[in-house]
Amino acid sequence: MTGIAVDRVGTDRELIVPLLAGEHSVSAVVGGKAAGLAELQQLGYRTPPGFALTVDALHMQLQSIGDEERLEALIGHVADPSGEARAEIEELIYARPLCSGVADAIDAALDAIDPPWAECQYAVRSSAVGEDGRGTSFAGLHTTVLGVTRSEVFDAVKRCWSSYWSERAIAYRGAQELPPAAHEMGVVVQVLVPAQASAILFSLNPVTGSRDELMVNVAHGLGEALVSGAIVPATFVVDKATRNVKSLDRGSQDHMLVASGSSAGLVRQPSPAGLPVTRASLLSLVDGCVELERSFGAPVDVEAAFFDGHWFYLQARPVTTAEAEE
Repeated sequence: MTGIAVDRVGTDRELIVPLLAGEHSVSAVVGGKAAGLAELQQLGYRTPPGFALTVDALHMQLQSIGDEERLEALIGHVADPSGEARAEIEELIYARPLCSGVADAIDAALDAIDPPWAECQYAVRSSAVGEDGRGTSFAGLHTTVLGVTRSEVFDAVKRCWSSYWSERAIAYRGAQELPPAAHEMGVVVQVLVPAQASAILFSLNPVTGSRDELMVNVAHGLGEALVSGAIVPATFVVDKATRNVKSLDRGSQDHMLVASGSSAGLVRQPSPAGLPVTRASLLSLVDGCVELERSFGAPVDVEAAFFDGHWFYLQARPVTTAEAEE
């Protein structure tokens, strides 16, 4: 029996925590991505306002389904080759409305956000325990939902939870010899930055392995097109000591994704000509990445969005052991 942790969701358990919540923002409570965001805030980096659902929110939702024995049986067989148990769990989570306790907690947390922009959309991101760690990353395996309205946040949370039992996530946990039947998933809900440019940085050169160089991929608009591979970003290789740009590949970007304002979804637009960043904005991001590497004590992988003259940090994680050794 895997257990659905019934004793963990009493009145003394928190379902929601701010992303800057001190001792509560640990990976075992909110997952790796949320814990990383809390650490960024504590280090003084600018991040979008938001909150995290703790793992207990998923526990409460699982309990609300009502058939604990059936769930236990399904969770115990998520790694079966047929995929039937895994698919049924996904359907049970996604098809059922949020239980009132979780829905009320999300409503209250959304009320508490003071959006910095007049028209606000949200980004809802999975944050599994063990995600974005030094040994495991789960990069791209769990769901992120961008450009949702307030009313759509609730459905997006369920999509994130369901992705914990996706075929790729189960296979990855098996390859990493992690427990296939655990259900420790937090969810991050943040105001979506209406990015004019987006960046992914590595504080080492992932192509050569050199720790004397940084690699920076940048694109116009939101980072979804960059992360998904829909466009070829501009790529800078920067000398870490001198901050000199050692090489530049301008890439190829014929379109970009932008926030649509208060309505749902993202909008595809033609990309402007020229590089997505100025030299000054590039170097400010490089400086921040170098400082993060010092704070983490290891090479880091950083995602950031540029808007209104500022970089907002969306994620920072140690480069995994496997990535550093490649």
